[in-house]
Amino acid sequence: MYRAAIKSGVGGGTTKTLLHHAKNNPSRAAAPSLLSIRHRYQSTAAATTEADEPSSSYQPYKKPFNVEQWETLATKELSKSNKTVDTLRTQRITPEGIAIQPVYYDLNEEPAMPGVKPYDRGPYATMYSNRPWTIRQYAGFSTAEESNQFYRSNVAAGQQGLSVAFDLPTHRGYDSDHPRVVGDVGMAGGAVDL
Repeated sequence: MYRAAIKSGVGGGTTKTLLHHAKNNPSRAAAPSLLSIRHRYQSTAAATTEADEPSSSYQPYKKPFNVEQWETLATKELSKSNKTVDTLRTQRITPEGIAIQPVYYDLNEEPAMPGVKPYDRGPYATMYSNRPWTIRQYAGFSTAEESNQFYRSNVAAGQQGLSVAFDLPTHRGYDSDHPRVVGDVGMAGGAVDL
């Protein structure tokens, strides 16, 4: 059975569900063609009513009061790094040239801002807009000493986070000298014995 839902209209217009049953040969169930789906979508979209149109009571943008609360908290958090909220707004630009804002919210609703109760968007006002996320290399091999040496050289080279790979005996809770894990020690990560 193939099921596809097509929704059209603004604000909850009509919904059509298309079902396709392959009665004779279920293993060769063919989906409806894209042309037939597009045709049905266009005919449904043309049948929208006035109730589906956006209302004329659109509220112009006004700055919600929680934004000021967020800016105050963000300024306090950023004072440790000698940055301001304005530098947060311009510091991150994608390779396509799009400026990344430090926080996004719906212009027509009272936003729940980061760092403001009930903390729906996180406990800190700046969350991770002050610094990029930590990129971790998943690594571990042979003995704990060799893995430790590898991690230390990566941290010295500028890596900011570690993700340790343990071998199968360690994951299963066995020590390296247990007879049940002979041949698995150090094969897919570092061996750690307690």
